[in-house]
Amino acid sequence: MVAGLDGSCGRELRVLTRLSSSCDVAPSPKETADHGQNDWDVLKEAMDAIHEHKSTKVPLQHLHFLAHRQTSRSSVDLFNKISETFKRHIHSRRHKLISTISSEVEDFLLNIANDWEDFLRYTRLTRSVFIHLDRLTTTTSSNIECLWDVSIRSFRQILYRDDVLSSKVSENFVIALTRLRNGQAISFSVLRSVSNMLTELGIYTVCLETSLLYNTAQFYQTDGDQSAASMKLAMYVNHIEKRLSDEITYCNQFLPAQTHASLRRVVEMKLIAMQKDFLLRNELFKLFEQEDLSSVGRLYKLILRVNLAMNFRDALNAYIKNEGEKIVNDKQHDNEMVNRLLLFKDRIQRIIESALCDKTLQASVRTQFSDFMSKRANKPAELIAIYLDSFLRKEIKGKTEEEIDQTLGRILGLFRFVVGKDMFMAFYQNCLARRLLHQKSASHDSEKLVVAKLKHECGPDFTAKFEGMLHDIDLSAQFNQEFKEVVDMPLCQVFLQTSQQTSGPDLYVNVLTASHWPTYEPSDVIVPPEIIRAQELFCKYYCSKHRNRKLTWQPSEGQCILGATFDKLNLSCPLVRVIFSDLFELKRTLQSLACGKTRVLAKNSQGKEVVEADKFMVNYKFSNERRRIKINQIQLKQTQQEADATAEKVYHDRNFAIDAAIVRIMKARKRLSNNDLFSELFQQLKFPVKHLDVKKRIEILLDREYLERDPEDQQCFKYLA
Repeated sequence: MVAGLDGSCGRELRVLTRLSSSCDVAPSPKETADHGQNDWDVLKEAMDAIHEHKSTKVPLQHLHFLAHRQTSRSSVDLFNKISETFKRHIHSRRHKLISTISSEVEDFLLNIANDWEDFLRYTRLTRSVFIHLDRLTTTTSSNIECLWDVSIRSFRQILYRDDVLSSKVSENFVIALTRLRNGQAISFSVLRSVSNMLTELGIYTVCLETSLLYNTAQFYQTDGDQSAASMKLAMYVNHIEKRLSDEITYCNQFLPAQTHASLRRVVEMKLIAMQKDFLLRNELFKLFEQEDLSSVGRLYKLILRVNLAMNFRDALNAYIKNEGEKIVNDKQHDNEMVNRLLLFKDRIQRIIESALCDKTLQASVRTQFSDFMSKRANKPAELIAIYLDSFLRKEIKGKTEEEIDQTLGRILGLFRFVVGKDMFMAFYQNCLARRLLHQKSASHDSEKLVVAKLKHECGPDFTAKFEGMLHDIDLSAQFNQEFKEVVDMPLCQVFLQTSQQTSGPDLYVNVLTASHWPTYEPSDVIVPPEIIRAQELFCKYYCSKHRNRKLTWQPSEGQCILGATFDKLNLSCPLVRVIFSDLFELKRTLQSLACGKTRVLAKNSQGKEVVEADKFMVNYKFSNERRRIKINQIQLKQTQQEADATAEKVYHDRNFAIDAAIVRIMKARKRLSNNDLFSELFQQLKFPVKHLDVKKRIEILLDREYLERDPEDQQCFKYLA
């Protein structure tokens, strides 16, 4: 240690100074040179003592005085002597470090770190001795370095003038970091000291950073390959996050700020970008299937780090397409298609909103749903209409308004992806008609709510018929109320003036606008006289209010309540013979009587279906505690023939729409090439159409002289006014 300056010495020096200043005798040059050499010998001896961790023989305050006197004599000479002493001491340090170069990694780095800290101590103490010189040289000349810079430069030039030490420091630092990454305990303070030394010397980039980044790339390339081969995707995501967290810790603890971004990019590239095939393939699909929202969300954040958002979107689209096509093309489970699609869509929605938190993916999701649902052009539209019909019949019961609105939103959200919405409209019209005419709708308000949502989605033209149907039902209730009020006496008495029965039929009529409702085939049914008289009376009432209108009765869509008296002991069933001209209606009626909940007839075969070979008889075992029994007419499932007929009607209407669009385009453009006409036509049509179908319609319009081919160019068409 450097000894301090006591008070007595200080006073003695001040006395000597006063005595010398009072004398007029100047010292000789020889005396000056001798004093200067003696002063430097004392200062050099002090520097050697500081370097060797020994106490100086002269107090520090006296050393300051000697350094000040030497500076006054020749600052340049003193500066050069100090620089040479620095170099001599650094050379001795170099020899000591080279002797330890073959020691263990941690021991060698510890020696380097301790030597650096000791050198900084030595430099600070030396500079404090020559502080006057340091201030004088830096203020009087801009070309002379301060003592600190001289010592650091000398340390760098001598200690790391070749690759002997620098390469060994770099090599051992990288080895220590690799061991740290593999889980071994390494002192952060040692690594921090070595890193700070290289940064202070200005050789960090050349000596360490390049090899550090290269080794990191090699390490994480191997680590990524091995981990991807042995881990599930969720585990690998955890592994990446831990590795990144560890590297951030290393950067904050012992690496300079200039390396942080580069090191992070290397890790991200090797563990994420280079493993994108593993991250964005089948393992990701399993996470989607399992709905592991946490892992998916954390993976997506990692993907965004390396600008692979487009690749992730493509993987999500591929998953949606594959799973969607499986559901749509599974013809054996068509009855479950809509429910499976709803669950699938809900899962994708949760993944996007809860896990990815990125609504920009919604557009591509809509595209994928539309694409795979168009693989079977008409079936999804038909099944969505049937599913919505089932919900409005039965599933809506017992639900709150909020639950109803939520479920309808889900169903109509799926409907949004249907390309041929006219096909949905045709099937939904048939289903709506059955619900309204047979009182199968659970809620009239819900029917209006569905129509309102469809109107908002597709416009007023799309729902015009649906609104007309609901309006007809509401108006029919008003007609029947007024009809009962205008009759002078009870309707049953008017009908039964000559009858021996005590009661007559109570008629309720639904007046339907033909253009709003599906087309019904006329049925030739023998109707009881009492019903005929009631129908005639209603016709007179209706025509008195609406002239020039004609009512056409549809018995196949009607219902009746039959009253009968049974013998308590000898149970019998009244037989009403009705002549059926339609085998389908006969089967449906027999199925209602023999296969429903209330079975007043029995058939010889098992099962709920009716075939032509079945035989029926009165069910004498039937009994019921209620006085009034309701036998619901079974609504048979839509047959393939009915579905084909509905689809054929839609195709027929589409032909007219194609013709109208072609004529409208050609009338506005006058002359168009074949390709341009197709392009504009596909933009205007709101349903899928094939090129061959369009060509057929063009040929028909050519034959009907709406268009003609351009004589100069057969690939162009001209409009004929």
